[in-house]
Amino acid sequence: MTVLFADLSGFTELTGQLEPEDVRSLVDSFLVIAREAIEGWGGRVDQFLGDGVLAVFGDPLAREDDAERALRAAVDIRSSTHSLRPFGASRDGAQTAHFGLATGMAVTADARNPVGVTAPMGPVVNLAARLQSLAGADEILVCPTTALLVRRVATLASLGERTMKGIEQPVDVSRLVGLRRSDSIGPSLSVLAGRGSELATLSNAVESLVGDGRGSSVTVVAEAGAGKSRLFHEVRLSCTSGRGADVSWHEGRGRSTATATAYAPIVEIIESMAGIEEGHDAHELRSRLVRLVTGLDLEGDDVIGTLNRLFAVEDATEASRDREGYQARLVHAVAALLTAASGRGPTVVCVQDLHWVDPSTLALLRAVVPSLREHILFLFNSRPTDATTVGEDHVAMLLRDLDLESIRALVESRLGGRADVDLIRLVAERSGGNPFFAEEVT
Repeated sequence: MTVLFADLSGFTELTGQLEPEDVRSLVDSFLVIAREAIEGWGGRVDQFLGDGVLAVFGDPLAREDDAERALRAAVDIRSSTHSLRPFGASRDGAQTAHFGLATGMAVTADARNPVGVTAPMGPVVNLAARLQSLAGADEILVCPTTALLVRRVATLASLGERTMKGIEQPVDVSRLVGLRRSDSIGPSLSVLAGRGSELATLSNAVESLVGDGRGSSVTVVAEAGAGKSRLFHEVRLSCTSGRGADVSWHEGRGRSTATATAYAPIVEIIESMAGIEEGHDAHELRSRLVRLVTGLDLEGDDVIGTLNRLFAVEDATEASRDREGYQARLVHAVAALLTAASGRGPTVVCVQDLHWVDPSTLALLRAVVPSLREHILFLFNSRPTDATTVGEDHVAMLLRDLDLESIRALVESRLGGRADVDLIRLVAERSGGNPFFAEEVT
């Protein structure tokens, strides 16, 4: 599980400045913020500890992305805490908090135990508490295991090894710098084995887009770990070299952590088009959206207001319009943006993990893709499910398990030399031909 500790910064100082009832009000507000963020990301508040909270992700329900969920909860708590203004406090500026996250094994009691307490026990709890104590105002510190698990979605800065009370060995502590808009594949890649024909099909689709202006729609279907994202990574690399150098690639991703967030992948695609980055305020968001729309000569279209609402930017005209017709207006706005962008040059729109997109995004894609795929290359990937198709008349590509020779190529790539045949067979048997599992076993 991943354990999250969070508490208010400068609490002792505040208790000396505020009346007790004001302290209580501040703490209660913070704990409400923390509970909402933790539960919103699928975690469980285990204990409230004065001005702090202990939360767990992975108990009782374990997910593949518990560490990421915990990290995103911490970021949301930090952001919302800035809105708290302690009444009567002498210091200026926003209220801050500090955070510690650690991932590891823990033991929890059965809810039916005699005292009814399920609090986790183990070194991971102590480590999270020590990290929280070490953190400065607004700092989110993580242990090495958490850092490893969130490396594809977060930028981290190493603070070096720190000695902590109750922890036997020094701990390599990392501080969160920021969350990234899209996942990276990782710094160390094995050879792409057993996917030659699929890569050729996708490369041909790019060639047709660049050479003849012909778009299409391709959906890659496979179980987790089969290499869907890796395949798209290779295609994207080809779009930045050779004939594909002038291709515009705009990507969004469905996430298990955001299935209830309407249009999240569409937001990421528009962020890519507009150059919007993490941390941009409402003024900068508005400026970049206007620049995108006017740069594509869409001033006359009713696009700006619709995009402002999508990004929660204040817009008086849009606020006066009915919410029921918003999806239709958004379909029109997205179609107009993509059509104008494709008129400026070859355009690829990629949506990864289609099985995790929200129903509103799926409905929008089904409305937009059929009319635009003649001029835009749409790439999707998904785990096998009947619910995530984006319409008829598209290429569906199924990634199958790797054969023994492909497993050999992958293992030898990872090991940097020839591998014994018994090892190859062992990896193939244990992994079932799944590329990710084969790398993990190796």
